[in-house]
Amino acid sequence: MRTKEIKDKDFESILRTELEGINDLELMILKGHILIEYSLNKFIDDINEGNLDIDKTNFNFSSKIRIAEFLGLFKKKDHLKESIDDINKLRNQIAHQLKYDEKLMQKIIALYLKLNIPGSRISKEKNDIENFYFIIIVNCGLIMGKKLGQQKIKNFTTNTLQNLRSQNPKKFDLDFKNFNNQKTENE
Repeated sequence: MRTKEIKDKDFESILRTELEGINDLELMILKGHILIEYSLNKFIDDINEGNLDIDKTNFNFSSKIRIAEFLGLFKKKDHLKESIDDINKLRNQIAHQLKYDEKLMQKIIALYLKLNIPGSRISKEKNDIENFYFIIIVNCGLIMGKKLGQQKIKNFTTNTLQNLRSQNPKKFDLDFKNFNNQKTENE
């Protein structure tokens, strides 16, 4: 997926424009997944200062989640990773079975109702489409917010990774492969 360059300040407006007026939950899931993937791509690109051009790789969505995790996206935000993983499952169900698991949708909504994030506008009074709309906005906001916070430390992280890789590229690649395999086994 080629990431269209959108200024951070314009992203919320574009996010709302893309999701408003959707009355089909399956379409909301698909568009929401695309917008979350865009947010993940922006997070990865901006944190590593373009050293890994995510648009020129063949990383699947799950790999992007692992890379974002490696770059610190989910620290103290386990619910964000869980939610994104579950939204990916919903998207895959639609793509491969032309339907989604209603129980999984309810699990995602219940998670956010329990979290009661101030300003999220997720509530028991809203229907699934309305709640899912706000869940997508919250998830993208958490990713983009973390991205902005991480920009303060990205130079350190990028330089450290570059130094480790330049000192011993084979060991770095092996460590990354082992990290990736370990995450896959634990899932």
